[in-house]
Amino acid sequence: MIFFEKCLSHDLPKNELNRFCITCETSICKHCVKDSGHKDHKVLTIYRHVYQDVVPISEMEIHIDCDNTQSYNCNRCGLCL
Repeated sequence: MIFFEKCLSHDLPKNELNRFCITCETSICKHCVKDSGHKDHKVLTIYRHVYQDVVPISEMEIHIDCDNTQSYNCNRCGLCL
């Protein structure tokens, strides 16, 4: 999956692919969430941390059982690679 490139569907500011639609299994931008039918889907926000794509555990736990997921702490926030 490729993240943080420009969304080809939206020629707008801040259109980087920094979301993952769990329902569709695809990377999307914040405009796709509103405009392209992902509004009612399960969506994770992807962050860049030290050249790695990461998701906060607290955000993943809303959608996925993370009991056996190894995470690491950064600024008191659990992250998953």
